[in-house]
Amino acid sequence: MIKRIIIAGLKGGEGATTITANLAIALEKLDQKTLSIDCTKMNLLKLHFSTQIKISQGWVIHAMNNVALDKAAFESPQGAMFFPFGDLSFQQMQEFKKSQKQVFNTLVDELIRVEETFQWQLILLDNMIENQEEYACLLDSSDLICLVLTPEPSHYNLLHQKIFNQEINSYLQQHFSKTKFIINQFHAESTVSSDFLMVLQKELKMSLIPVHLHYDPAIVECIANLTDILNHAPQSLLAHDFQALAYWYLSYFSPEVQSKSLII
Repeated sequence: MIKRIIIAGLKGGEGATTITANLAIALEKLDQKTLSIDCTKMNLLKLHFSTQIKISQGWVIHAMNNVALDKAAFESPQGAMFFPFGDLSFQQMQEFKKSQKQVFNTLVDELIRVEETFQWQLILLDNMIENQEEYACLLDSSDLICLVLTPEPSHYNLLHQKIFNQEINSYLQQHFSKTKFIINQFHAESTVSSDFLMVLQKELKMSLIPVHLHYDPAIVECIANLTDILNHAPQSLLAHDFQALAYWYLSYFSPEVQSKSLII
């Protein structure tokens, strides 16, 4: 059965794009068919899937012009399918901003149409908390929402501002029950990073995914070489982290785990 996963950060720079791409590759290596969709205006997901910068096609223009989105599909050398956001002109971006709720509704309709082809749909979102209304159809139809955190002071502050402050947004009431948090860029040798990891473990408890993604400068090399960490540096700690993360997702959605969750 298809699983639709939302992956997003709280402000940008947490590594949600990197996680989306490398998780897709890790799942593909476990014979799981994935479709990744870039919903961010930066249009950077394609760089992790061996797509040249000069290629400007994307799914948004197709959605705005009522063209089937599979016309915008790309396939990485590892067999992972993905929809790049696409490069928009200034005028096209203005049109998108005016109609983005309808554009995302169209995306959900297209994703339903291709569900039988894939086991996982990984959807990368931009400024998710601020754009809840525009993303409503995606958030409501998702099986799991994964917010990326880095264990350091500014992101901890944002967590309390944007998630735990019930007076300024309704995220807790609407979607928190299916939200998990991923720790990315963990520096094991850093006291600050280790301390904030312990704080997040205490505050988030079972909402925190137990796999922590370590910081690795090889990620920059991966983007420069238009590839992913599992193929660029397969013996690295981060590559093993992504393998463990893929296994966690498989375990989390196993029938046994789901039935226990329902009982609890």
